[in-house]
Amino acid sequence: MKTNEKYCFAIPVDIHSVLDVDYTISGVNPDEVDFTAAQDGIYLESKKNQRQGEYRLEAMSKGNIDVCWKKTDTKSKKLDFNVKRNMAHSEDLADLNTLVSLKDDLTLL
Repeated sequence: MKTNEKYCFAIPVDIHSVLDVDYTISGVNPDEVDFTAAQDGIYLESKKNQRQGEYRLEAMSKGNIDVCWKKTDTKSKKLDFNVKRNMAHSEDLADLNTLVSLKDDLTLL
């Protein structure tokens, strides 16, 4: 991170997607960095002066979640980040046919 511009990455998501984002900043004054995550202009997460962080972001709609970092001083920084995209846990319950099928499968073991 050499300039004071925002460094943003657009991560495509579905409505039930969950992003696990973790990052670490190194360099001179590594705490002088702000992090934001937004979807459709709505902030899902916003942290100031954090050298590192771990966040779980749930998509509110289909589209992109923008994860951004911006340094707040004049010193160069190195950004190391990881994004993992998952599906949210389903709220659906198993029906009777699924349970019977599971019972049959277990009896075969």
